[in-house]
Amino acid sequence: MPFAQYLAVVVASLVALRGPPAAADPPAELVAALAPWGLQPRAWLALLRQFDRQCPRALGTPAHMAARALAATQRWFQGIRRCRDVFL
Repeated sequence: MPFAQYLAVVVASLVALRGPPAAADPPAELVAALAPWGLQPRAWLALLRQFDRQCPRALGTPAHMAARALAATQRWFQGIRRCRDVFL
């Protein structure tokens, strides 16, 4: 993803997250920024709003999560499945 497109997604996501959670329609800027990847704006915003609750201990690729769990002498951390869905 080119940096300019990444920045467009970040900025549009932040603007949308500052708005009311139950907004009728996601902002047009967010729809346009997510369209090249086939991401649904409502699902994207729901994911961002809940991400910290779904991955409370660590965040990153599954390999990163496994390494952090091992360092903490645990077999796994809550949120690894969600990170697997999001991070490549």
